[in-house]
Amino acid sequence: MPKSATPVNTGYLQPYRDALAGLRAGHTEFDLPSSGQSEEAALLQSALEFAREQTRARREAQQVLHIADLAVEGLSLEETLEHIFTGFRDSIPFDRLGCALLTDDGSRAVARWAKPMSSETVIKQGFSASMAGSSLRQILQTGKPRIINDLEEYLGEHPESVTTRLVLEEGIRSSLTCPLIAQGKHLGFLFFSSWQKFTYQSMHQEIFIRIATQISCLIERSRLHDRLESLNQRLIQAQGELERQATHDALTGIYNRRAILRTLQAQLGRLGLAGEHCGAIMIDVDHFKRINDQHGHQAGDAVLQGIAATLARHLRAEDTVGRYGGEEFLIVVGAARPETVLALAERLRRAIEEVPIVVNGAQHAVTISVGAGLAIPGNFPDTARLIQCADRALYQAKANGRNRVCHCTTE
Repeated sequence: MPKSATPVNTGYLQPYRDALAGLRAGHTEFDLPSSGQSEEAALLQSALEFAREQTRARREAQQVLHIADLAVEGLSLEETLEHIFTGFRDSIPFDRLGCALLTDDGSRAVARWAKPMSSETVIKQGFSASMAGSSLRQILQTGKPRIINDLEEYLGEHPESVTTRLVLEEGIRSSLTCPLIAQGKHLGFLFFSSWQKFTYQSMHQEIFIRIATQISCLIERSRLHDRLESLNQRLIQAQGELERQATHDALTGIYNRRAILRTLQAQLGRLGLAGEHCGAIMIDVDHFKRINDQHGHQAGDAVLQGIAATLARHLRAEDTVGRYGGEEFLIVVGAARPETVLALAERLRRAIEEVPIVVNGAQHAVTISVGAGLAIPGNFPDTARLIQCADRALYQAKANGRNRVCHCTTE
């Protein structure tokens, strides 16, 4: 009779089978027996530990590449940091993630973003610390991360460190600080912190440096974008200012002669097609030469500025005022019947008469003569004829004693 085979006990292999199944599912946390192992079990444990490190390395590489993808997608720094906070916690240890950026002159580090796992953050956005005499400066000089595994002990050795005292208030006990450097330019720092002492080892530095490198590129690209955007805005403002200078009178700030004539021409064309009334009001400052002769040209300039401001305040939204030349102003009246144009002209004359203009601390009574040119439907003139009509009315107002309104209807 042959002997029966001795059964082999393979129950001790179950923890290794479970660990292997976990690795296949992407899990890197598992517990294995630590004593009484056979040579075979020891080999299995070594193989599983190696597989775990490879799985972690592959996951970290994928996550770092994902950060680069986020930057390409145009996510902001804050959005990218949120992804790091949620995506890396199962592979690298931290309970708080923070980011500080250097000011343009490099004199201060300013907190840009911080997020703890649960406790309220003490170092909030906008908090700044001087770089003068700071240990952070050495991190930038070496370009290497710094590990402090016992912040309580560190504060005892560096009692002047305000930021260390603040993070200890949050419950942080160890930290790893990565410099943010792009193309040799110092940008700031990335802070990984833990509630436990002795959390960080030199093995953690490589992945943190890779993360910091991606963040640095994102920050530099964002700053370049901001500088380009700022330059573009300045160009737009400069273009707008050039356009304004081309259309506005430098002294009074209202339309210049060219701009007000173009406005009148456009109004005539628009209202002529619509079959509506149109008007042009010509204004001349009474005895303006006398003002210049008695009080000087600066006083004359002040009078013109005051009149322009008063006219602009009393116009309707559809009316436009411009400086026609010297002490003359031209007002283009929008769609309005003749009686409305004349009422507006009288309102403007009265407004100037009733409000003295202050020159060098003294009040000066100023009056204007007003000529209203009226164009009626079916008889729309060109720009020159309507201005000629308003000019004739203005001449009549001055000939009749000034400080009055006269009108003329185009033929």
